[in-house]
Amino acid sequence: MYRLKFYWIVLFFIILANGLLAVTGDLRVHQSDGTLVRIPLDDITTVLFPDESTIEIYHVNAGVVSPYVAAFSDLDSVTFEKIEGHVIDIDGNNYKTVKINNSWWMAKNLQTTCYNDGSSIPNVTGHSAWLGLTTGAYCIYNDDNSNTDKYGFLYNWYAVNTGKLAPAGWHVPSQAEGDALKTYLGTNPGHKLKSIETADENNWRDHYSTSGGGSDIFGFRGLPAGDHHSTGYTYLRENAYFWTSDQQSENTGKCWKLNYNNTNLDPTNLGKNYGMSVRCVRD
Repeated sequence: MYRLKFYWIVLFFIILANGLLAVTGDLRVHQSDGTLVRIPLDDITTVLFPDESTIEIYHVNAGVVSPYVAAFSDLDSVTFEKIEGHVIDIDGNNYKTVKINNSWWMAKNLQTTCYNDGSSIPNVTGHSAWLGLTTGAYCIYNDDNSNTDKYGFLYNWYAVNTGKLAPAGWHVPSQAEGDALKTYLGTNPGHKLKSIETADENNWRDHYSTSGGGSDIFGFRGLPAGDHHSTGYTYLRENAYFWTSDQQSENTGKCWKLNYNNTNLDPTNLGKNYGMSVRCVRD
């Protein structure tokens, strides 16, 4: 009889009602003769167990291995679903992607300098020049390139509205897609999307004595990139704003907001000339 142990890093879901185990990493099979077989999960769809098999599921976090579920004795099979991937934009930037419900989302803010047809997106610096725009552009928080790797670019809604901002096969989500995500997340949706605060990475400002970060249980890693609005660059480490492809009025577009001082995912409407983050979803 085989004794099976599953190891993976941080991100996992167990849905017993549906017989679905969605994980990332390797399946390590400890055989009865003591040998270890490692199989990439990408190569697995379903594992069948003989009668009386035992499964131990382990969670590895910061080098500490601990059992998450002790054992199953009457499980006939487990189905594996890939929940992490990657997409590359036209500039060659590689973005981790995660599956939430039935949709694939970028797990990092967009930072492309070109539309998906190869045409350049203007990088506009200076507050007055930015506010006067009525065509697509991007900026970097405080016009400081050191903010790019972590927080990505801030785009105005006019860049979103071209329909060419996302990598090929992807798109900027609609308000309806944001609504569906929020419904699926259930209670405290913002907390589930915000990045985890650690001693090595302090992204979200504390709210009094409580961390402003979240649980990031889906690996979305929402970061407080702030925005560029009517008074300049604001809310770094406090808020995350994500454009949708929908407009509210002639001068405002629809977006979603994560805030350091609550656990919400709030819809809001802001000026089309504001600079905000973009997360794309697969077609």
